[in-house]
Amino acid sequence: YIELKEGNISTASITPEEVGLSKYPLDSIGGGDADENYEILIKVLNGEKSAYRDAVLFNSGAMLYVAGKSETIADGVKLAASAIDDGRARDKLAEWVEASNR
Repeated sequence: YIELKEGNISTASITPEEVGLSKYPLDSIGGGDADENYEILIKVLNGEKSAYRDAVLFNSGAMLYVAGKSETIADGVKLAASAIDDGRARDKLAEWVEASNR
């Protein structure tokens, strides 16, 4: 990745293992049709451990870091895992679905 922070540009690589996640083959996170993707999402939000969950956590951790909500990507991964594991992420999706159906 490339990071611009306080006027300084730096580049680095980061692996799933460095943020407490497992490494999976790329083909383990292939999607499908809308119904299959919905089922995958629900499983992730219900806390099922999988390559999909780890991909969501890695990306969410990076977004939380970029947004300034965590000190590191690894800390962001922990925050994202907490939001999934305690049901906040699932509840937020339910709120969005309800609001979109009004």
